[in-house]
Amino acid sequence: MFNILNGKYRSPLLDRLMKLLTHIGGATFCVCLLLILTFIYKFPINGLIALVTSHLLVQVLKRSFRRRRPYIVEDSVHFIAKPLKDASFPSGHTTAVFATCVSIGFVIPYLAPVLIIIACLVGWSRIYLGLHYPIDVFVGALIGSLAALICYMFI
Repeated sequence: MFNILNGKYRSPLLDRLMKLLTHIGGATFCVCLLLILTFIYKFPINGLIALVTSHLLVQVLKRSFRRRRPYIVEDSVHFIAKPLKDASFPSGHTTAVFATCVSIGFVIPYLAPVLIIIACLVGWSRIYLGLHYPIDVFVGALIGSLAALICYMFI
C-alpha cells in the first residue's frame, strides 16, 4: 500500500499540490483556523482542546515508538519534502487535521463530508511525500477523530 500511495501516481502538479495540502495539517494552520472559527461561528473550544490533547498523545507515542521515517529506511521512497528529525509514528499532521476537521464537522455538519475528504487528502500527502507509512496516518486519523469525538461529547 505504501508503494502505491507514495510512488505509483506521480506528477509535478501532484508534487506541488501535496506540498500545499500537507500544510493544512500543520499545527499553525489548524490553530489559526479554529481560533478564527471561534470568533465567527461562536465555535466551541472543543476543537482546540481536541487538537492540544491529541497532539500531546502523539508526542508521547512518537517518543515511545521512535519509528524511523520511510525515506530514512528505504532508498526507493519518493521523497520531496524537508527532512524531519522526529519519529514517524503516528502522523502529527494527520492527527491535527482530523482533530480539527471532525471538531468543525460536529458544529457545522453540512461541511463534514468536505472536511473529511480534505483530512484524508492531507493524510495521503504525508505518505506521498515519503514522510509516513499508511499505519502512521491511520493511527493519526484515529487519534484525532477520537479526541474530537470525546471533546464534543464531554465539553
